[in-house]
Amino acid sequence: MEVYSTNEEEWTEDYSVIEEYLSGCSQIGGTEIFTGTAVPAKHGDFINVERVLEEVKDAAFENYWEHTEFYLEDVEQQKLDDLKAVLVQWFDKNLKQPDFWKVINIEATLKE
Repeated sequence: MEVYSTNEEEWTEDYSVIEEYLSGCSQIGGTEIFTGTAVPAKHGDFINVERVLEEVKDAAFENYWEHTEFYLEDVEQQKLDDLKAVLVQWFDKNLKQPDFWKVINIEATLKE
């Protein structure tokens, strides 16, 4: 989805907001308008299975101290990927997706 900004901080999908802004501008030489692509956030963007395992290891250490030295040290990457897939599936099934996005591919245009 294409989004627009006058300052690269506040973005809108509604170009009429930019048109209204431009109609009120009287800068000599024009006004810079920014256009970018909005990339919606997804639950999977925030799930870090390595941190999940660290939390489990920390909880084990609190109860079993030095006996946990090698606990969860040999988890293969495929197993981590599988765990992430399970967590993402649960989040996607049970929770609404985030309603925010980040902007990439930003380009500046000078509007007269």
